[in-house]
Amino acid sequence: MYPRRFGDDLEENDSRLKYKWKWSRIASGYKPKQLEKWTHFSCSECEIGNWTLSVYQHGDPDNIYYGPSVSYLNDTIVQSFDYSIKTRLEAQIKAEKMLVEWISKQYKEICL
Repeated sequence: MYPRRFGDDLEENDSRLKYKWKWSRIASGYKPKQLEKWTHFSCSECEIGNWTLSVYQHGDPDNIYYGPSVSYLNDTIVQSFDYSIKTRLEAQIKAEKMLVEWISKQYKEICL
C-alpha cells in the first residue's frame, strides 16, 4: 500500500476531456474499503457505447506512470506503455485521442 501521489486524481471535470470518466477498481476478492486505500488497484474508465477507454497505473511508489488503452466489446484495440505519462489526466486525454486516431485510420482504410 502507498498513498495517492501527485497526478493520480481523476480530474473528471477538466475541460480537455470530452467524455465522462469514472473510477473502477480492478482487484477481486477484496472489500471496497480495502481497495479505496490501494491506489495501484485503481483505474479510470470511460464508456462510449461498446467502446471502453481505460487508464491503469503502473510502476512502483517511486516511479509511477499511466497506461491508456482502448477496447471494443472487451477486446483491446490499442494501448500505450509510454513511460513519460506521469499523470492520470494526461493518460485519459491520450486515451481519448487514441480512440479518435484509431477510428479515423480505419475509416480512411475502408472508405477512401
